[in-house]
Order: sequence, then C-alpha cells, then structure tokens
Amino acid sequence: MIYIYLMKLRRSILLLLVGVSVISCVSTPRNSYCEIATPIYLEENDVNIISESLVNDLLIHNETYKRLCDER
Repeated sequence: MIYIYLMKLRRSILLLLVGVSVISCVSTPRNSYCEIATPIYLEENDVNIISESLVNDLLIHNETYKRLCDER
C-alpha cells in the first residue's frame, strides 16, 4: 500500500517539476514596455520644485520610451 502511495507521489512531483519548467520558459513579448509605459510630461510649476535627480530619471525614462516605442 505504501509503495502505491509513493509511486503516485513521485508521479505528482515529476508532473509538477515538468510543469514548472515549461512555464519558466515562457518569454515576454518584445516591446511589452511600450504597452504599459507612456512619456512623462511636466507642468510649468513642476519644473521649479523637483530635484535634479528626478529630472535625470524622467529624461532617461522619456528617452527610453522614444527609442523603444516611437518606431511602432
């Protein structure tokens, strides 16, 4: 009886491992970034109060968006 239980358990674990390995091989579609990202625009009063590092981060984001998504 224990032997049958162990064989079923072994088969279940094997199926689980195969399933996990197949799922982990799925790749994301190319340019999926463009489906969720948009350029970030500032209003005039925002420019006076944001930090220099935030300005750099926004610039990097907008340039990345332009490079990856404008060719669509």
